[in-house]
Amino acid sequence: MAKRECLLCHVTYDYCPYCEKDRNKPRWMVMLHDENCHNIFDALQRNYTHKDTDEVTIAKLKSCDLSVLEKSTEAVQNQVKEIFAKEIKEENKQEEP
Repeated sequence: MAKRECLLCHVTYDYCPYCEKDRNKPRWMVMLHDENCHNIFDALQRNYTHKDTDEVTIAKLKSCDLSVLEKSTEAVQNQVKEIFAKEIKEENKQEEP
């Protein structure tokens, strides 16, 4: 069994893609410990590479438990803040007459 650290929230977990116990688990578990962290990471990557718009990314992030970001890197936290700041700007534009 291999000890790993989640790239997003830094939780330590066991996962070995070659072991019988973990053979049928998703391969993204090499980097991320659960589906919530996977969904956040995927949303941020898709936004960074312009595969998803800010609006799509915001919707995806709102469906996740973002409390795990407290343990993430400053760069990740800043990326999330920047994305949500765009939502606030859009809301303010819509409110102006």
